Amino acid sequence: MALKKLKNIKKIKHKKSSEIKMSYRLGVDVGGTFTDLLLINEATGETHTAKVPSTPEDSSIGVLNGIARICDESGVNPAEVGRVMHGTTVATNAVLTGRGAKSV
Repeated sequence: MALKKLKNIKKIKHKKSSEIKMSYRLGVDVGGTFTDLLLINEATGETHTAKVPSTPEDSSIGVLNGIARICDESGVNPAEVGRVMHGTTVATNAVLTGRGAKSV
């Protein structure tokens, strides 16, 4: 189902680099259940948030779905995002709960 959502991501029309103002910063926090996103306009301080289901089988799918959602809801062209920061506690939680891969 998540893969189908990826097909709905709008294609970005390529512009000359001088035409694109990269004034947004995007934070992505991948959790075991949800992926949270925060989009900040660096010029004005305006923020937008979004939450999408995480996709444990391939966390990149949840991240891409989240980026598509937050850009769509805020009206921001993804090409305007100049910096993406990513964080996750998935690996830490796996170690703490003993659910990580078994070592031989």
